[in-house]
Amino acid sequence: MRNVKKILPRILILVVFVAALNSGVRYLYEPPTRNGIYTVNEIKETRGEVETLVLGSSLAHWGVDGNLLGEMLDSLTLNLATSAQPLIGSYYFLKEQSQINPIQRV
Repeated sequence: MRNVKKILPRILILVVFVAALNSGVRYLYEPPTRNGIYTVNEIKETRGEVETLVLGSSLAHWGVDGNLLGEMLDSLTLNLATSAQPLIGSYYFLKEQSQINPIQRV
């Protein structure tokens, strides 16, 4: 029992340290436009204006720049692709966004 009382706080400290390190590295590694918090804010700010929607998995997530695509198509573009987006997730994103935005291209 005494050993458990000694080991448990050390394990807890290690888990907290690893979680904090992971969050810090992800904050430095991922650009702000790919951060989920910024994506939620962008969805709220562009409500009712998005004409082009980008959905898909990691290729669309990292390979499509919504700002550049929007300039080329002359429309407001929102990239909602995630690194491992299942097909059903894309469907629900499209369904939700088509109710609040005049989506013309996906």
